[in-house]
Amino acid sequence: MNENIVRSIDKKDYRVGSIVVTFFPDVIASNNIHEISRQSNFVVVVDNTPTETPDNLVNLPENVLLIRLEKNYGIAHALNVGMEEMINRNFNYTITFDQDSAIEKNYVKNIMEYFLCNDSVSHPILIVSPQYNLEGVKNSNRVIENHYLASTMTSGNLVIINRLLSIGLFESDYFIDYVDHEICLRARKYGYYIALAKGVYLNHSLGRAEQKKLLLKWATITHHASFRRYYMSRNRIRVYRAYFSFDKSWVLKDIWSIPLEATTILLYEDNKWQKINSMLRGFVEGLSETRSKKEG
Repeated sequence: MNENIVRSIDKKDYRVGSIVVTFFPDVIASNNIHEISRQSNFVVVVDNTPTETPDNLVNLPENVLLIRLEKNYGIAHALNVGMEEMINRNFNYTITFDQDSAIEKNYVKNIMEYFLCNDSVSHPILIVSPQYNLEGVKNSNRVIENHYLASTMTSGNLVIINRLLSIGLFESDYFIDYVDHEICLRARKYGYYIALAKGVYLNHSLGRAEQKKLLLKWATITHHASFRRYYMSRNRIRVYRAYFSFDKSWVLKDIWSIPLEATTILLYEDNKWQKINSMLRGFVEGLSETRSKKEG
C-alpha cells in the first residue's frame, strides 16, 4: 500500500456525495432518497429499472442526478457508474446506499466524524460501516479486533474514494451477490481497514427476511429468488479462490453457512428445489471457472 495515498486525503474537504442504486423503486425508496439528499452535498441515483423512468424517480431534489441505465446491469456496475460521477466531481468521500436503506438524523455527519476521528496512517480506513437495524434480524457483522470488521454489507458505507481507486472499483461481473464481501476482502488484502462506526445506525430492509430457530440457533430465512441463489453460489467460489490464502477463517466460516442455507430453503422457503438447483448450477460454474484458470 502506498503511504502517499493514505496521507493525501484532504480532510478539510468535508463534502460528501451519496450513491443510491435503484430497481423499480417504490414510494419508500423515493422518501429515502429525499432524506439522503438533505444530508448530502450531492446524490447520484443510478437506476437499474429496465422500463421507462419510474414515477417515484420524477421530481427529485436539485442536488440529485438521475442516471438511468435502462437495463438491469446489477449492483456492482451501478455502483461503479455512481463512483465515476463522484470522481469526475472531485469528491473525496461517498456513501453507498440501496434503495431500501433509511437513514436517521445526522447520519452522514456522524459517519464522517467517525472516520475523521479514527483514521490514521497505521490504521488507514477504506470503508466505514454503520450498525444495521435489519427489521428484527440479528446483526452478524464479525468484529476482528476493536472496531474493525472482516466484511460488511454495501449499503450505508462511507467509502474513501482515492483509496478505493488504489485497489480498483467493484467487480461488475459479480452482478449482485458477494460484491460487498469481495471489496472488503480486497481492501483488507491491500492493508486497509473496514471500520464499524458503533452508534451510527442504518435501518435496512432485507425484503421478506425472517428468523427461525434451527438446531438451537437463530437462522435467517431470506426467501431470495432462484437467480440470487445462482449468483451467490457462483460468486462464493470466485471469492474463495481469490482470498482463501489471505483469510482462511472467513472463507471456512462462509463455507460452513452453505449447508445451513440449504436446510432453511428446504424447510421454510417456496420453490425449494428450483432454488437448490440454482445453487448447484452456480457452484458448478464457479468450479468450472476455477479449472479453466488452472488449465490456462
